Amino acid sequence: LLDEVRQEHEGGEEGQLSINVVHFDHGLRAESKEEAKFVEGLARDRGMPFYMQALDEADAARFRENSGGMQEYTRIWRRKVMGEVAAKIKEQSRPDTKVYLVSAHHSDDQLETILMKLLRGAHISKLHGMKYKDDLDPPMLRPLLDISKQELVRYLKDLQQDWREDSSNHESTYKRNKVRIQLIPLLQDLCGGKHALASRMNGLSHQSMQLQQWMEEVTPAIKFGRRFDKRTLPLDFFYAESRELLRNSVIHQFISSEASDLILSYTQLLKIAQQLEEHPNNLNWSLDLGKGWQVLRSGPLLMVDREEGELPNGSVDILGDVNVGVEVDGPWSVMVTAGQKPPPPVEGKRRVLPEDVCFTIHNVPAGSQMIVRTKLAGDRFFPKGVGKDERLKHFLRFQRIPVKERDEIPLICFKSLPSSSSSSSSFP
Repeated sequence: LLDEVRQEHEGGEEGQLSINVVHFDHGLRAESKEEAKFVEGLARDRGMPFYMQALDEADAARFRENSGGMQEYTRIWRRKVMGEVAAKIKEQSRPDTKVYLVSAHHSDDQLETILMKLLRGAHISKLHGMKYKDDLDPPMLRPLLDISKQELVRYLKDLQQDWREDSSNHESTYKRNKVRIQLIPLLQDLCGGKHALASRMNGLSHQSMQLQQWMEEVTPAIKFGRRFDKRTLPLDFFYAESRELLRNSVIHQFISSEASDLILSYTQLLKIAQQLEEHPNNLNWSLDLGKGWQVLRSGPLLMVDREEGELPNGSVDILGDVNVGVEVDGPWSVMVTAGQKPPPPVEGKRRVLPEDVCFTIHNVPAGSQMIVRTKLAGDRFFPKGVGKDERLKHFLRFQRIPVKERDEIPLICFKSLPSSSSSSSSFP
């Protein structure tokens, strides 16, 4: 495909096209080094400059231990490195040279992107897929978005060209892989086939993009300010604008531009708008947005700030001598100490926030395994003051916990040593 692109542009009116190949070795799979050599060979055979970018060993080890945030962190790393390589190419080229980043995202990736946004609860104006061109610095091009993976593989077979398949694509460890392996085949079956599902998702994407464009046109021009080296959003527009969609759109745009690695859900957006609308005289407050980000009101201004040293979701921070195994199976970060309350802030450690849940659990046997997870079918526990165990399902129902929230409540469970009884207990 690179050959086809080069042949099409050679001798064109816009000047000579030079293709540079950048390969990322995350060091997370045993075969990654061999794959890097394979890509390098393809580039060298075609006379294309090759840039090899390897993830630092310490970062690779950390990502392996904390797979929950690995895809997001490596995406940010790749984008940063591509920008650096583009700047290097620009310096070595003529002053009028234009540099573009070109990715191989195809139509299957596009479908996964839209479904992932739906699952995250993205704003309706953000439910569109990737654009053919993003006006970034440097610009990002995606010329293969209308071509499926199946078509690309068939094309390579016709050329008798080998290719490499990332083995991790077939693992159900990551949510995106589950969408690809489990959800998409089911949706295709329910919609009447692969093309029917693609047509519906593309229609949704097109409508979402049209809505975004319309809102950008009619949204009043807001001048962002600065305070304490942070960009601020004046709130006078919020109380002057009667159209809820536009008010919320401005807030969403402001927060998303500041917290670029955060996907702000519509539920979070409504919570912020509700706080502003119902408590206009409360001039100082903050709301947690996740990933360490907070939105804060300070007088007539809205700001976005990030706590330094925030633990990523699914991680565990052990302080002191804790003789208990700990694992987290869910979107939470856990700090564990033994025999004392969480310590005050220290450099390099995340401080304990008022929104955090902190409590003491007594008489935990040494060597036990503590697991933080959500509810499973058949879970039972001993409520305080009750002489017998009870089904967790019935307990939550009696507490009038909304049905939608029962499967999201974090549970702290303890599994005894293998030499002891196999009983376990949980604390909702």
